[in-house]
Amino acid sequence: MHRSNGLQVDYKTPLPGEVVEGLCYISRVPGAIITEETFDGAVQFDTVRGEPLQRLLQDMTCLHAPQIALSTYKKTNKDEYTRDMHWFIAGLTAIMIHWSDQIKELLNVQETMDTRDNCGPLQEIAFWKSLSTKLSEISKQLQKTEIQDIQKILQLAKSLYLKRFHELATEIQAESNLTFLSLLKNPCEELSQLQPRQIASKLRHIVVAIRTIWNNSPHYNSSERITGLFCQMSNEIIRLCSQSICLDGIFEGHLSSSRRVLDDCIQCCLSWKETYLHVSQLHHK
Repeated sequence: MHRSNGLQVDYKTPLPGEVVEGLCYISRVPGAIITEETFDGAVQFDTVRGEPLQRLLQDMTCLHAPQIALSTYKKTNKDEYTRDMHWFIAGLTAIMIHWSDQIKELLNVQETMDTRDNCGPLQEIAFWKSLSTKLSEISKQLQKTEIQDIQKILQLAKSLYLKRFHELATEIQAESNLTFLSLLKNPCEELSQLQPRQIASKLRHIVVAIRTIWNNSPHYNSSERITGLFCQMSNEIIRLCSQSICLDGIFEGHLSSSRRVLDDCIQCCLSWKETYLHVSQLHHK
């Protein structure tokens, strides 16, 4: 029932923005033969008054959801169906929360990365390279007109979720992170080809590069994250020292060469510690 044109009959739904007072729809299951016996299963029909999405939400929450909850379907099928139904309802009512959860899930991957004991700077760079595409795509979507319009509506409605959404959106720094971490790429690749006795002369440059990242990167400007980056560098030095030590040589009695390698490893670790403390003192001054 069109507000100005009266009763309308058509094969398609009203156009977006078209104002109708009521809607009656009749549809047939594709390929179904309609007889008196099959009519109830083959034909679906209903009436809708008011805003269609609001009516759909009301039907889902008041009629459909309770029936599914009380049904005796197989548990796995019921759980999967219920999950999809919840996502659909969330899309109608809480899309900002859904977006926030998606962004938070991707950003939490970074926090998991920070806690890995065996991760080095090169693994950190590889991680951000793989994550960059996803985060950049989300960032582009957030700039779309439709998204901006939704944010304006929520701002007018004084939504409690908008502030958190903005905070998460500003944390999407994939390209920025890659740019700053690239300062470590060449030095760390060079380091990976060296023996422990050759490493000491390369360490100051790396510490200064990490300090530059700390001072300029929006992501790595917290004590926790820059500490994580230094820990990754320590992991890399430990890895390089460990792979240079041959346990078979030690147990086979090659004591002189084995001791020389162990001394080199100890000196390498001490050089890393001394370099860090020296640059740290300069930084505080």
